[in-house]
Amino acid sequence: MRLKSIKQATIKWANQPTLFAENRQPIDNYILIPSTTSENRKYIPIGFFGKDDIAHNSCHIVPNGTLYHFGILTSLMHIAWVRTVRGRLKAIFVIQKILSTTTTLGQKTQATNK
Repeated sequence: MRLKSIKQATIKWANQPTLFAENRQPIDNYILIPSTTSENRKYIPIGFFGKDDIAHNSCHIVPNGTLYHFGILTSLMHIAWVRTVRGRLKAIFVIQKILSTTTTLGQKTQATNK
């Protein structure tokens, strides 16, 4: 399948079919956040993971996340913010990476005001 691609970078990866073409795995420990969670939960299930644990594509990560970040993301304040601002899919919260985590953690986002 990679050999039939029109992208040269993808064709190059055909020689190594067992490796990820785009490795977005952090090199250190990280905090894992699910992309979706039930609105019936009191807290969003968030946890610390090691660099050897592969994050699934249905999750977001906070590389080098600290106890401070973990405390904010697992707080009732954060879940109240998610309930108010984030989208929903049936009875499931949809947690989007930039608005939910970077805004909450006080980091600069890539978006610019025009």
